[in-house]
Amino acid sequence: MVVTLQRRGFIQADQNDRYTLTLKMFQLAHRQQPIKSLVGASLPLLHELAERARQSCHLSIFQNGRVVVIAQVDSPERWSFGLKIGVVMGLTDTSSGHVLLAYQDEIERTRMLSSHIRVEGELNMDPGQLFALLKEVRVKGYASMPSIQIDGITNIAFPVRSIGGRVVAAINVPHIARIDGTPRPDIEQIKEIMGNVCTRLSARIGFDPYWVEPA
Repeated sequence: MVVTLQRRGFIQADQNDRYTLTLKMFQLAHRQQPIKSLVGASLPLLHELAERARQSCHLSIFQNGRVVVIAQVDSPERWSFGLKIGVVMGLTDTSSGHVLLAYQDEIERTRMLSSHIRVEGELNMDPGQLFALLKEVRVKGYASMPSIQIDGITNIAFPVRSIGGRVVAAINVPHIARIDGTPRPDIEQIKEIMGNVCTRLSARIGFDPYWVEPA
């Protein structure tokens, strides 16, 4: 079975003969109409966000036990920091993962955590600490935390809602601070921009803030 998966491009061997997944599964999933529609609706607004914030940004979803980047736009600055499309991230130790978990009901959150597949370098998170962080996200309306991989990066993530108010994705800005005095939007201004962009994207994919679930 391993040989067959390798021949068909689903897995690959590294120099230590360890097998890892390729992006083929992501590419197949990316052809699904819901994901294509979400990416299509988000890209113009992600470009707007990058231009206004002068930072890179990406859109991620929870899929097959992991947080997956499905769209990304680079900063218009001379340099930028961003994640490649198809990259998988930790669910419990990233701002995007916290947003995707925070707004689910208890049953869905339990399902996500039960199916969670840890990625390389993902930190162990005490359940009590995690639930406290998720509560804080719900209170603030977004997640913000220093990157656990790279110094100088502050990750800011906001939820994207769909029909019925369900959070289906997260937009993240890996904020890089300028130290040369060049005027750029600060983190608080970027949060305002992100909130506006996420509200508009949510409306594009069917979220109605005045919708009330039938009794």
